[in-house]
Amino acid sequence: MKKTLIVAATLLGALTANAQQPVGKFSITPKFGFSNNYTSRDMPASFYYATLGPIGEYEPYIYNIESNITAGSFTFYNSKSKTGITFGAEAQYQFTKVFALSGGVMYTQKGATYDTKGFSTNLTELKGNTYKYNIDEDIKLKLDYLTIPILANVYVAKGLALKAGIQPEIAINKKMQIQTSITPSDNPFITSTNSDVKNVSTFGLSIPIGISYEYHNFVADARYNLGLTNIEKEKASGAKHQNIAITIGYKIIL
Repeated sequence: MKKTLIVAATLLGALTANAQQPVGKFSITPKFGFSNNYTSRDMPASFYYATLGPIGEYEPYIYNIESNITAGSFTFYNSKSKTGITFGAEAQYQFTKVFALSGGVMYTQKGATYDTKGFSTNLTELKGNTYKYNIDEDIKLKLDYLTIPILANVYVAKGLALKAGIQPEIAINKKMQIQTSITPSDNPFITSTNSDVKNVSTFGLSIPIGISYEYHNFVADARYNLGLTNIEKEKASGAKHQNIAITIGYKIIL
């Protein structure tokens, strides 16, 4: 029995020996996870459309095209959350058993979705045809960022850390994805666009607050990122990013 207890204690010691980074050491932690992204308030999404009426078989090739065009725009205000991935790496220096500083670079998908699937409206009648404009899927605002989290890590128990800091963010992709169909009768014209969004700021700033647990060099991390800066350049809605990210990483002691 005593031998069994000694063996068990030895195995437990081996498993927990690397539960927390040694003092005075650097580490690198590659990590991957998922994020749930939403905005602090509704941010409107607007887009424009144009339709060209049909040309009859015997119509001349030269005609007044402007009289055959219907154009307009739609704006949707109720933004919803959007799920994305996040991955990258963080470096950390352990000053004491209790305190460490870390910094990293992460690729993070942010943005929002709009409840537009099934939206349909009739357009102006052209040459005896009533055109129906449909939005086939929810509109997606796809904003991808390089985020640079700089965190103070306070270990409240072995392997368990509370963390907070500052996070600069750089937008590297700003797109709006829309899938629509225009139906003159029973033959829909379907189009999918992935257009640039002009009114989104390239630089942002947020405050990350989180908790992590290290076990045998594996690190589970959960963070809430509170946006400080407006998403839009013109600040029309005052919407800011809010984000919850959960990642799993493996700590490599240098």
